[in-house]
Amino acid sequence: KESCFGRVVAKFGRKCTYVVIGDGSDEETAAKAHNFPFWRINSHSDTRALYNALEMGFL
Repeated sequence: KESCFGRVVAKFGRKCTYVVIGDGSDEETAAKAHNFPFWRINSHSDTRALYNALEMGFL
């Protein structure tokens, strides 16, 4: 996952805000390695909370 995130950054640059969305510790670890925010999704309510955070400009 870390190499995947590295390829995304290489292609699109650092002037973007990337948010890693996942349900496992491997995604969270890779997000931390790239200093990306991580949003854990375990249920529909987590998805709704992410939508609200994006709409309000928190991420």
